[in-house]
Amino acid sequence: MAVAKTSLIIEKHQISNIINHKITEKLMSHEAMIRIADDLSVSVSTVYRQLERFEYRTDLTWLAENMS
Repeated sequence: MAVAKTSLIIEKHQISNIINHKITEKLMSHEAMIRIADDLSVSVSTVYRQLERFEYRTDLTWLAENMS
């Protein structure tokens, strides 16, 4: 079985990169996961998987001394 390759979707995935980017933007704006899922017509599980891909900075040494 031949599979077309494109930059719009990661290989062996079904959700487009654009949708994943929109999910990320909405998560960063503190929208509810259920609302994000409804707005983008994806499951809440898809939104949750995108949330799990976030990388949080715990090393605060890059901040100014009075901020850390």
